[in-house]
Amino acid sequence: MSVAEPVSFEMMSSNGIPGTSMESTDGSATDETRPSSNPPFWDVRYAREPELFGASPSAFVMQHADEIPPGAQILEIGAGDGRTLRGLARSRDVSGVGVDFSREAIATGRRRAAAHSLDVAFEHADIRSWSPSSTWDVVIVTFVQLLPPERTTLYAGMRTAVRPGGLVLGQWFRPEHLSGAFDRVGPNRPDRMVPPAEVETAFKSFHDLSVTSEVVSLNEGRLRGEAATIHLVARRPA
Repeated sequence: MSVAEPVSFEMMSSNGIPGTSMESTDGSATDETRPSSNPPFWDVRYAREPELFGASPSAFVMQHADEIPPGAQILEIGAGDGRTLRGLARSRDVSGVGVDFSREAIATGRRRAAAHSLDVAFEHADIRSWSPSSTWDVVIVTFVQLLPPERTTLYAGMRTAVRPGGLVLGQWFRPEHLSGAFDRVGPNRPDRMVPPAEVETAFKSFHDLSVTSEVVSLNEGRLRGEAATIHLVARRPA
């Protein structure tokens, strides 16, 4: 297995931005001291790499595209430049809203959506404290690697944001990613890994619940290599 360039993805909204960990050797640094936990870090990278995570939509999401009906309204949390929303808008004739805290990512997404006359909008917000003000047919989260208390807020927002009968799709790195023979992409901190049992508990009231542990070959811009992931597919009870 080829080894990808080592990178640290401390907090990964925008579908995961590689950054440099500011954690001290004794692990005493607070989350706020890490550049990758703050918007300017992300803004610089989106400005420097116009296709930071590639031009194609999330492969995981597109595997489930047939479950998304034409005309559906979609929310993506931690959408970055909206590459997945734009891909779905082109292939499934849907509309979407992407939420992210990087203004540069949002500006890029708006330009690209407008260039192709896609019905994709963006909202600037920090998803660690954001609450949805509407509901959607589909809610998507990919590689938003938050701390445990922040993940509780994320899961609650996902459950609230999806309409009755609506679809939830989620993909995260799981704990085995740090201990297995996987390429060093993604977070390098155990508390950023998402345990499958945690997701199962968070969505236990949903129907058709599927939480699976997968090994995938990522090829999404800076996300390249073999990775241990968790995949969530579920529907809110009608």
